[in-house]
Amino acid sequence: MYLVWTLCITVELYVMKAIFVRNPELSVFQITLLKAIIANTILGLSLNKRLKSIMWDTVHVDTIPSLCFKTFQGSIGVLLAYYAIRAFQISTVGIVSSISPLLVCLMAYLVLGEKVKATEIVGLVIVIIGIILVVIGVQGTDRQ
Repeated sequence: MYLVWTLCITVELYVMKAIFVRNPELSVFQITLLKAIIANTILGLSLNKRLKSIMWDTVHVDTIPSLCFKTFQGSIGVLLAYYAIRAFQISTVGIVSSISPLLVCLMAYLVLGEKVKATEIVGLVIVIIGIILVVIGVQGTDRQ
């Protein structure tokens, strides 16, 4: 699942970079608004008549503040990623954007005392090696 998620994030970043390159006059807020309109349209069409029952009726009142905070946090993350695309290479932005599952595993272990299986440790080591290889490759292209 992590690989699919990383692939989707990478494709999104490349598309956004292409849009920024072709339309330098567009602001990050315009692109973010366009992305939100497209995503909500797709979501509305796919859920159709059951939208309210799926998206609102199943939400418990106690979780609304947490959901609002997560929405705000996610929006800020998207805005920062789009600003970063303008300044850095996509591979660097992609690494930072897709490293969150790695940080979640680390924080779950350190803060919550979660048990980490050997297979999870192997997966995390592979991710870290991949990150190092990409960073080394990016530094090589920066020198050229």
